[in-house]
Formats: sequence, C-alpha cells, structure tokens
Amino acid sequence: MGTPRLAAPIGRTHIERGWSKNMWSDQETAVDLVNYAGIARTIVGLICNARLSPLTIGIHGDWGSGKSSVLEMVRTELAGDKRYRTLVFNGWLFQGFEDAKIAMMESVVAEVRAAQPLDEILKDKAAKLLKRVDWLKVSKLTLSAAWTLTTGIPGMIPGAEGNLLKPSTEPTIPEEIHAFRKEFRDLLETAKIDKLVVFIDDLDRCLPQTAIETLEALRLLLFVEGTVFVIAADEAMIEYAVRRHFPNLPSNAEGPTSFSRSYLEKLIQIPFRLPPMNRSETKRYISLLLASQAFADKPQAFTKLLEGVREKLSTPLDEVSVDAALVELILGEPVGERLREALLMADRISSPLAEGLKGNPRQIKRFLNTLVLRMQLASAYKLTDSIREIKLAKLMLVERLHEPAYNAILESCRSSANGRSEALKKLETVVRVEDGGSENRPTSKTENGRGGLSEHFTPLLDSEWFKLWLKMEPSLGEDDLRPYFYVSREGKPGLVGLGEIPAELGSIIETLKSGETFKIAKITQETKNLSHDDASMILTRLLVAARESEDWDSQPATIKGAATLVGAHPKLQLGLLRAFENMPIASMGVWAPLYLRRTMTTPEALAKLGELEAKWEAQTENTKLRQGVIEAKQLGKSRQ
Repeated sequence: MGTPRLAAPIGRTHIERGWSKNMWSDQETAVDLVNYAGIARTIVGLICNARLSPLTIGIHGDWGSGKSSVLEMVRTELAGDKRYRTLVFNGWLFQGFEDAKIAMMESVVAEVRAAQPLDEILKDKAAKLLKRVDWLKVSKLTLSAAWTLTTGIPGMIPGAEGNLLKPSTEPTIPEEIHAFRKEFRDLLETAKIDKLVVFIDDLDRCLPQTAIETLEALRLLLFVEGTVFVIAADEAMIEYAVRRHFPNLPSNAEGPTSFSRSYLEKLIQIPFRLPPMNRSETKRYISLLLASQAFADKPQAFTKLLEGVREKLSTPLDEVSVDAALVELILGEPVGERLREALLMADRISSPLAEGLKGNPRQIKRFLNTLVLRMQLASAYKLTDSIREIKLAKLMLVERLHEPAYNAILESCRSSANGRSEALKKLETVVRVEDGGSENRPTSKTENGRGGLSEHFTPLLDSEWFKLWLKMEPSLGEDDLRPYFYVSREGKPGLVGLGEIPAELGSIIETLKSGETFKIAKITQETKNLSHDDASMILTRLLVAARESEDWDSQPATIKGAATLVGAHPKLQLGLLRAFENMPIASMGVWAPLYLRRTMTTPEALAKLGELEAKWEAQTENTKLRQGVIEAKQLGKSRQ
C-alpha cells in the first residue's frame, strides 16, 4: 500500500469548509445539551433574591465539566433585565501582563461607568475611584496582607501584621480599602444598578498567583451590597493555589478542614458541584451533538428536537434515548441515512466513553472533533472508501482509553502483510465464546483459544473495559486497518512511510511537542543551530501534529514549542501565523492573540498579525477571541 497523496494541496477554503461545518466549538454555550438548565435557573433565582446581597456563588467541577456553559446560561437569562448589569472577567487574559487584582477592579469600575455613559457625576465618581485603584497599585497590596484581611487570621504570614500596623502619615492599606468599598457602593447607586453580577471564569487555567489575586480583589474590595459574584472553578485548584502562595500556613492535618479549605468556604457562600454524566446522559449528549451537526443547516429543526427531548425529560432520572425513532416522532419526518448511522454510533460508543472519560462533556466533544477531523483527512487522502466512521470511532476508543491494547494491535498489523490483525480476530472470538452460556463454555484456556495468544495480548483480557470494547460491534479483526492507522498516525508511526527524518531531528521535534519549558530550554542551542530547511521541516511537523491531535481552545503544547522554534528562526514566523489564519474562528481560544503578540517580532509578521487581528476583532462568532484581541493590543501598547 503506497503513501496516499493529494491530488492538489489543501488550501484554506477546503480546511475552513470542512472544519467549520462539521466540528463542534469548545467555547461555552447557552444551548443546554447536558441538562444543566435546572442548576442555571436556581442560580438565577438566587441572584434575583433581594435579600441575598452581597453574594458569592461557586460553580465547581472538573476541567471540561461545563462550568463555563452554566455561566453563559445564567448570563443569557439576565441579559434582558435592566435591573442587572453583568460582566464576565477572565483573569487568564491578564496572566503575565498585569496584576489581575488591579485589572479586575478597573474592569468592574469601567462596566459600572458604562451603565450611564452620559452621567457626568457618575463619570467623576468613577475617575475618583480609579485613582484609589492607582494608589493600591503603587502600594503593592500584598498577598500576605490580603490573607490576614480576608480570613481574619492574623500572624499566619510572617511580617503581615507589621505591614498593616506600621505608623505612617500616608493612608494605610486598610483605610484605603474601606474608602474604596464605600465609594464603590456609592458608584453603584449613582449608576442606578440594583445588582452588579460579575462572572469569573477560567480560574482553572490561571497560575496560582493570578487566581489568588482575582479572588483577593473580589473579597477585599468589591464585595459590597449590590454585588453578586459567580465563580467557576475547581475547589481543588483554589486550595492548591492557597497552599502554593501561603506555604507557611500550619498544616492543621488533624482538624476537620484545612486553612486552604477555610479560605474557599469564606469566599464561596453557596456552592454548586456539577456531577459527571452517567451512561444514559452521555449517550443522550453524544446523540444531540451528532444531531446538531446533521441539522447545521436547519437550526429550527434542531431547536424543535431539543425542546421535544426536554419535554420527555420531566425529571433528570428519566431514561430518554435519542435514537432515530424518537427523532422521527418529534420532527414528524424520517431521518436521513447519515443521521441514522450517527445515532447508531452514539449508542455503541457511549458506554465506553462514559466510563473512560468519566462523563466529561469537553473530553467527549474533543473525541468527536478528532473523529471528524480524521474523516476529513481520509477524504483529503482519498481513503473514504477504505474507512467506515463507526470502525474508526471504535479504534479511537482503544487508542484514547487503553494505550497498551492499541499499541499491541498496531504492532500486530505492522507485522501483517495485509494490514489485518490475526491476534485481534482471535481476541474477538475469545470474548464472544467466554461470554456465552455456561453449557457452551470451553473447559480450558487452550480450548477457547487463549493459549494461542501472544504474551502481548493475553494480559489485556484482564481488563473488563477492553473486553467490553472487543464485544462492541462492529468487529475489526477481519479489516485491513492500515488506512485507519494512517489517518490516526499523529501520536505514533503509522503503517506506511511518512518520510523518515534523522534521529537527532526527531528528538528535537518530540521535545518541542512536549511544551515543557525546562526540556525546551535545554535544546535552545540545538534549535538555533538548525539549518533553515531543517527548521522549516520541523515547524511543518509541529503544525500538522497540532492540527490533527490538539484542540485550540486551550493553547496546544505543540504550539508552545513552535514559538521557541520561530524565535530562533524569525523567517518562519509567517508560516506559524498562516496556521492560525487557517484555523476556524469558532475553535480558536482566547490565548491566541496574546500568544501571537509575544511571538511575532519581524516587520513582515507584525504587519500580517495586524491583518489577522483586524479580522478577529471584526467577527462576531467568537466573542472571547475578539475581546482577547482588544486586550492584547492594549497591553501591547502599554509595554511599548
């Protein structure tokens, strides 16, 4: 089997058409596919309760569990009510550029000021308040002082009390904080805002210092009557941030709670924890994702389907399977063959995904996005007739969730002349025989075929998950798997030639792909010594890997390594920039504008970056990306 070749190069139009139409954005959404509407409605009710002010609400959950989407649902619900002014603050935008504490205060004051843009009194009061922010910036309000003031536990940090009690003719930090809070409350009243609702997101992605600074500003300065803060974060992350920044705290191991837990409890008054999806919920979520793709050109039909499914879900405990029969019942028309196959695939892969990915919506969406991307690659390489989507999905399951089994199957196919794995075929036979009734069960391992398995495969049958995967239809033992491995080759060498590279260059590529700062720093000189052709080849490999295997909502590790490469070889900066141009806007994360501002240095690259920033700033599809461009440009000017 020769290496597949393109009839013509893949251009930007081809990529955008395929990706934007078939992939799912990793951005937060107000469209509820996980049935979190009940949580969102409860939070809206708390915000609207006049007796609960000030108030802090926590939305807790693991990375990718849907915290940002719940925030967006709540924000959307409040958007039409003039009694509330909402602001989304993302401390991650300011990481490495600005004191997040100061940035948050300035953002909040600016939002209140915007409520009555023609009110001169409000304008003057806002200006006065910003002067106090400037004073606090100069005073270097420390994390140690913040801990003492926030928790009321003095003496935990050496020197904190002395800093606060030192005699001075200048205003003290406590005096300035009290004055700021009083004037901030007066500002809310002047702006005629009943409640200012601040949504704090992406703390999971921040360094501990940025996370603590953001929370510090909330509790010390902005937590006054008329404010509500809704914080999306993993509790473990907050506790970790506290421990990292206050290492001298007593361990208190024998008490019911640690000091880091006390910090969180003082900060969050009402916590909500998002539960992982179970198997039934995972199946429904996957089915709705696939249906949303099928009805991409018929949004009204998908809205009708979603409303029909919600009507069936009178309680979260109801078992509602989104299959072809239900879709036809709700829409009153037959489903197409493509959607029918997709829903069948959802039924087959949902159980392994629910167990392997712990019911995490973002991880599931990434899995499906990778599946779509590989089918796009199959089309580009003219392998569509050789690959069935459901079989590719099955192989991806074992690749993602049971690497030893995947490697064993890959090696088995590598040694086969026809790309078929005889060992996999034998494994599928073994589990089906062992799954039969006791009257048909063989009496020995040799009889049922286990004895003929190689040492690489026999231990795999100890895994219940892998046995479940083997029994999952369709079987793969009779298939030539070379096309499947070819489109899945970004993590491991495939079964066909990929153009061998020298071992020393391969080592550099793997180090840059890791994204690990310490490792990359050790090869700095090697990177600089590369010829232009070698550096260009390495950049191409990095970008292919990033596009095929990594989601760009968060900064890919591979792209971090690419910055080091183009820093050593500035002529390659335009090539890196083109990769960003070719990515669909919907899948681009807020990190991108700041990353490019840091990375692009040549006049040609900066000019091209300006064009890309203008495009991103003008679009409305990805509001976070647009805001990221604005912040990057402002911060870039401030550093000139």
